[in-house]
Amino acid sequence: MWDLKLRQVYNIVLEHPNDTKRTEWFNKLTNNPEHKYLQVGVAPWAGKYGLNWTSIDKYDFRPCIDYNFDICNWGEMEIFEGQFDLVQCNAILEHVKNPFDAANTIIKILKPGGVAYVEVPFIQPYHPHGDWDETMPILDLGDSGRAPHGGDYWRFTPQGVRELFKDLDVLDLFICSQGGVVFVGSKKVPEEGIL
Repeated sequence: MWDLKLRQVYNIVLEHPNDTKRTEWFNKLTNNPEHKYLQVGVAPWAGKYGLNWTSIDKYDFRPCIDYNFDICNWGEMEIFEGQFDLVQCNAILEHVKNPFDAANTIIKILKPGGVAYVEVPFIQPYHPHGDWDETMPILDLGDSGRAPHGGDYWRFTPQGVRELFKDLDVLDLFICSQGGVVFVGSKKVPEEGIL
């Protein structure tokens, strides 16, 4: 029985048939040079996706980061209210202390009709930050008494990520490789009142 369950886990963690769907969604959502896009976090090996992209990261001070803002802090992010056609947030929400605050911020900075493209882990090893390795104590908070940059706090089921973004219309929600969940949701366009 254990072997069967372990094989099922490996099928989710390794390659998944939905992996091409991730690329298709991303390409579909990011093909308009007139749109305004937000990239929440930039992978250490990557840069900004393009000129019409704005990038934020609380801890990353590379030149490719436009603002060192915290996606959980509405006070910092409110300058972007209703500005973005797409907010792309991959592999970030597991590293924030309050993913509900982050999700609310993402929703607020979308234009009506704008889209959130979010990838979160479900089955993934513990990975608090780039400098961490398995010889380090998990509870070592260092001199500051706080977790180091990029703590690793959460894992998400499809239903869990849907709950985070319950105010958005679901365009797609699926499992992908590396133990991830992809959510694509659209901000409702307010209905015009009848005069």
